[in-house]
Amino acid sequence: MANRSPEMPGDQAANRLSAIRTSNVSASEVSSTASFNTSPSERPSIDVLKVNNALIILFERARQSISTCKDVIKFFHKRSSIERDYSKALQRAETSSLDNLEKSGGRVDSFVLQWQKVLEIHGKMGTSHYELSDRLTQMANDFTAFCEDRERVLKQIKEFDSQNRKQVEEAITSMEKTKHKYEVQSCEWERFLLKRNGRSDLSNQVAKFRNISGAVSGIFHKHKNDTPEMLEQLEQEARVKTKMCDENYKLQLTNTNRIRSAYYSEELPSAIKKTYDLVLEIDNMLKSNLKKYVYFYESSLLSDALLIKPTDVPGMGDIVDYIDNENDLSTYMQSMSKGQESPRYDNIPYAEYEMSPIAQAFANPRPIFGVKLETQLERDKKTIPTILTKCIHIIEDCGLQQEGLYRLSGQMSVINKLQADFDLDAEKVDLKMGIYKDDINNLTGLVKLYLRHIPGGIIPGGCCEKLSSIIDLDQRVTDRVLRHFRYEVEQLPHHNYEILKYLIWHFDKVQAFQEQNMMNTSNLSIVLGPTLVGVDPKENPANQFKSQARVVKFMIDYVREIFPGISKNGSPHSMNGHAKSFSSFRSP
Repeated sequence: MANRSPEMPGDQAANRLSAIRTSNVSASEVSSTASFNTSPSERPSIDVLKVNNALIILFERARQSISTCKDVIKFFHKRSSIERDYSKALQRAETSSLDNLEKSGGRVDSFVLQWQKVLEIHGKMGTSHYELSDRLTQMANDFTAFCEDRERVLKQIKEFDSQNRKQVEEAITSMEKTKHKYEVQSCEWERFLLKRNGRSDLSNQVAKFRNISGAVSGIFHKHKNDTPEMLEQLEQEARVKTKMCDENYKLQLTNTNRIRSAYYSEELPSAIKKTYDLVLEIDNMLKSNLKKYVYFYESSLLSDALLIKPTDVPGMGDIVDYIDNENDLSTYMQSMSKGQESPRYDNIPYAEYEMSPIAQAFANPRPIFGVKLETQLERDKKTIPTILTKCIHIIEDCGLQQEGLYRLSGQMSVINKLQADFDLDAEKVDLKMGIYKDDINNLTGLVKLYLRHIPGGIIPGGCCEKLSSIIDLDQRVTDRVLRHFRYEVEQLPHHNYEILKYLIWHFDKVQAFQEQNMMNTSNLSIVLGPTLVGVDPKENPANQFKSQARVVKFMIDYVREIFPGISKNGSPHSMNGHAKSFSSFRSP
């Protein structure tokens, strides 16, 4: 130091020392006069709230800042001691601080660069000052109290955020539990629904498909051999429980979204802002204490004045002024958030339980057996029931030459299976499968079973007696008899008439192969009469049977006159010698 003093005029050094010692400028005022090496327009800007894990990053940065402050405080204490021990102690402090800086978390910014320069200047210092030692000790104590207070504040922020996060996690956990209960109960209802409708073979598949078979297998095994009535009761109970679980799930989901929304829209942004401000406050206080250190150091050391504040190169004060905390913090946040997506705080969507297609069919069946024609045809928007068109199409394609067609019975197990499938959804039944085409009697049996289940029959009992009486009026079939008979048939309800017309034309095709199938019009009328005609409780059963057979036979024999259709060449069917052509008698 003695070697550098002659380089500066004596009166200039004395004036410098006097100005420093007599100045009343505070540390904050000195800080305000500092110049920065980065202008505000050149600093990187970042929206902290849009950084993923912003609070965790700020907690880590606050830890680094406090750790840095503690290192600086240690340096101040050591520097005070070094003022007494001077040369060797000063070198040890410089080395220790540099080592601590490397261990502090790999921080690389303007502070680190300028702080290294400050340490290098101290390595060059060769004298000490007792007054500076006292000032450094007091400043270090004040800075320690500040850091301890800010650590308490940071701890409070962390604890409050931890409580809020725990509340969010507990809400999500509770919501997941209610969701799981809802899914388990829905699966149980689905399995009962399948078993009740005779599809026990699909129940295990449903559980495996849902990956929750273990939750309900014990309950389902308990009711393995229950009666249909018990299964219906269990299915209804499961339905009610499912609805309750669904409502509880929705309620819990709403509460969870409310808690999350409050956390991500209010509590988390508030914690981020407080932590962000705290980091800047700590860094600014660190910078301020460094400015105080510089100020005290200049005030105490005349011999070091030119080293600390030279006239030709930046001094220690200038070096510290180059620390740009806002720029450092923004750069740090940008580097930590690079490549990360912006956090999303939108609501968790409602996850509706989705049944398998077969279970949906069981939950919303479209029955046809025992259902009024008008109800099922208007519902399905059909003129002829699908079950008749599908079955008769296969019969006419594959079975018209089958001996005993419509007389021989099929297998009841297959017919019952077909009935259940058609009652579930007639449009989805595939009769082209070999199991159905192998025995055509299964399909004729299904057709007869369906016709017997039509409420009131295709031809009501009272109408049958009227038609039978028309035939009995005259043994000879004349134009008048045919017109009268056709007129009465056309008085049937629209759906009954269209189906009867469709069936009689089909039976005409059947009797056309009577040499092969042994089913002439007499045999067909005996087999199908009770199926097509409803029962009149007022009439004698034996008389009714004769009337039914007579009416059905008459309609098959005179199908072209009673139900005019289109022949193969596209022309309307004629009377074929039985009577002259006549117009429609749909109205009197």
